[in-house]
Amino acid sequence: MNKQRRQDLEEALNILDDAIDAIQAVCDEETEAFDSLPEGLQCGSRGDQMQDAIDTMEDGIAKMQNIKDRLLTKLCKK
Repeated sequence: MNKQRRQDLEEALNILDDAIDAIQAVCDEETEAFDSLPEGLQCGSRGDQMQDAIDTMEDGIAKMQNIKDRLLTKLCKK
C-alpha cells in the first residue's frame, strides 16, 4: 500500500471512530432511558422497541469495531 492510500485509510478509520463514538453515545442514552422506565413499560411494546434499538446499535458497534480492527491489521503491515 502506498503512502497516499495509507493516509486515506487512516482518514477513513478516524471517520469510523467518530461514527462508533456517536452511535455509542446514542446507545448509552437509550439504555439509560430504558432503565429509567417502570418495569411494566420495559416489558411492553415501547420497552421492546427500545431494547431492539439498543441491541441493533450494540451489534452495529461491534461490527464496525471488527472492521476497524481488521483494517488496522492491514494498515500496520507496511
